[in-house]
Amino acid sequence: GREAADTIISTTAAKIVLRQNDPKSAERFSEMMGKKMKKEKGPDGKEITKEELLYTPMDIMKLPEGKQLVIIQGHYNRPIEADQERWFKNSSAIEKALYKKTEMGEAPPLPEFLIPSHHRILGYSGAPRIYNPKTKEIKILE
Repeated sequence: GREAADTIISTTAAKIVLRQNDPKSAERFSEMMGKKMKKEKGPDGKEITKEELLYTPMDIMKLPEGKQLVIIQGHYNRPIEADQERWFKNSSAIEKALYKKTEMGEAPPLPEFLIPSHHRILGYSGAPRIYNPKTKEIKILE
C-alpha cells in the first residue's frame, strides 16, 4: 500500500527508478530530483534564467526500455541514468550459469532444523513434515 511504499522510499539510501506507470509515483521521483537552471534569450535579447524539472514526470513515465535512474541519498539532484543489465539475455558462460540457478525450483520456507519448533509454536498437531520440491518427497521429522 501507499504507507509501505512511503516507508521503503524514505528509508533506502539508493533508489533505482524504472519506467513508471503511476503518474503520482513519477511525480514523486521527479520532485525528489529537483530542478535545473536553464539560460535562454528573452524576447528582448537579454539572457534570462529559467528553472525546469531535471526529469519531468512524463520523462520518467517514458524512460526508454533498458534504461533506469539511480538516485543516491544526499545526491538527489544528480541522478545517474544507467542501462539495465539484462544478464538473462546475454550468452556468455557466466550469464548461462546465473540463468541456470534461476531454474533451481522452490526452496522450503524454513531450514529443516527449525520446522519442529515452528510447528509447536503454531500449535500444529501431528509429526512435522517437510516437502522437498526437487525430489517431490515428503520427509517426516522427529
